[in-house]
Amino acid sequence: MCSNYINKEFCASLIDKKVYIWGAWERGRFIQCELLKYGIDIEGYIDSDKKKERYGVPEKKVSIPIILQEKECFVIVSLAEHDSVYNLLEQYGYKEYRDYIYPAKDIQLSNIKHNYLDFYGNRIEGNIDKANVTIGGSSELIIGKNVKIADGVEINVGWNSKVIIKDNASIDKNVSISALENSYIEIGKKTQISSGGHFRATGGSFISFGDKCRLGMSLILRLDHNARFVCGEDCLFSYDIKIRANQGHSIFDLANNKVMQDPNFSKIGNHVWIGMGVSILPGADIGDHCIIGAESMVNKKFEGYQTIAGIPAKVIREQTDWTYEVQSYEEYIKSVK
Repeated sequence: MCSNYINKEFCASLIDKKVYIWGAWERGRFIQCELLKYGIDIEGYIDSDKKKERYGVPEKKVSIPIILQEKECFVIVSLAEHDSVYNLLEQYGYKEYRDYIYPAKDIQLSNIKHNYLDFYGNRIEGNIDKANVTIGGSSELIIGKNVKIADGVEINVGWNSKVIIKDNASIDKNVSISALENSYIEIGKKTQISSGGHFRATGGSFISFGDKCRLGMSLILRLDHNARFVCGEDCLFSYDIKIRANQGHSIFDLANNKVMQDPNFSKIGNHVWIGMGVSILPGADIGDHCIIGAESMVNKKFEGYQTIAGIPAKVIREQTDWTYEVQSYEEYIKSVK
């Protein structure tokens, strides 16, 4: 994790101030630890939860927001953007940068044709003149050379997250890409994303597509809670495909009094052809050059050069391969030598 705005210069401006962190939870504790690196010890936390009395490392008193009316403070808001927080800060006469900062606030941008950098360390490199971008929390969006993005594409990068779209990739209309809460999304070179795609990584999750993949219409990929999805190069996705790398909810084993530990990843190798309506579920590990039949459900490991199909998927043919073009066997052999 990083926080570009917490640096030597910023912390020097806090030396004679009573610093409070609004939000007694993980983000707030992270900010507290970053400040301590520069010798800044906070006065305490602010939180609407009256039951929480102490928080942080080292522990600090947690006060309700009314304390802002009683003291002259400098506030670092660790919460996601909330109108109610802005309203209270304004009501108590607090001004941004002078009296408070709001690192995770959503900054909405469009028509960025050159690099962008702001106080909070949010950075955009490349051209996003057609995309609608929301960024916040010291996040990064890196757009490579000759990337084609259709009008209305939504890209959301929030709280220490990163999205990389590499050279010569293309993204069609009505596509949504979101990396939130310390997550990462990477789209490889010359990869094509068709219309209606929805890509979302939250809570420390990781999504990566290799080079020269073709992603069909209405692909849905959702990850959370530190899940991981990796796709190799030169893969072909049909339409209406759904991918998950974890369950997204806790499942309890009541007989043994424990949480069931399900897989937290899914993986696709190189040159894999995935048919229409396929579901890729947690634990899927698909080898190179596989073919997955339409409407199949994959949730386990398969070796390379297999054709698999069914619910759940099973091997229906060994030693198979495929090409984009219609070829004779002799043409295929020449192409792979």
